[in-house]
Amino acid sequence: MRTTIIFSLLLVLVTGTNDMASVKSDIPGRESNASFVQDCLLISTYENNTALAERLNQIPAIITVFARRTDIKRAKYLANLCFAKTLKTSFMPIDLAEIAIAETGGNRLSSGAVSRCGALGVWQLMPERAISHGFKPADMTNDEKCATAAIEELTLKLKMASGNISKAKRLYCGTGSEARVYESRVQGFRQEILQEMLKNQQIG
Repeated sequence: MRTTIIFSLLLVLVTGTNDMASVKSDIPGRESNASFVQDCLLISTYENNTALAERLNQIPAIITVFARRTDIKRAKYLANLCFAKTLKTSFMPIDLAEIAIAETGGNRLSSGAVSRCGALGVWQLMPERAISHGFKPADMTNDEKCATAAIEELTLKLKMASGNISKAKRLYCGTGSEARVYESRVQGFRQEILQEMLKNQQIG
């Protein structure tokens, strides 16, 4: 079982990273594939095979939903990134994916996205928040660094929300009525991904 899961993960990551060679210009500042290999090696110490299988099962659905908003190659890359960056965290790939869609799904999940308030990257970190996590604001155009900062920010919000992940995602946006609308949108995108997972299970 363990070998099968590791092999499946390798297929997912290799497919995504190989495809990205032809769209490298869409992700300025992208680091080498070495980080993906390192994340993959973490699997050797990952003991909960059930949780790992659940993570893997989310990836095809995330790719499908991302591909409705950007090209398939970038969809695969970002989905794999959601997997890699949530390993060894309290979050699942779907948690990072739904925030990406809420933040920049309307902007083709672009690494160069900048909001009217100055938030940056796919996961829309404000410059001061990026700095608080040890990055330069310009680093947010690098998808891997932006994803790392997003996970760190979401982890902080989870502590503020006393472990309530829905509230943490609302706090990721901010407070007040706008944040509650944001929370509702995030939940809607989650349902979109879950529906694709259900379809995949039915086909399988």
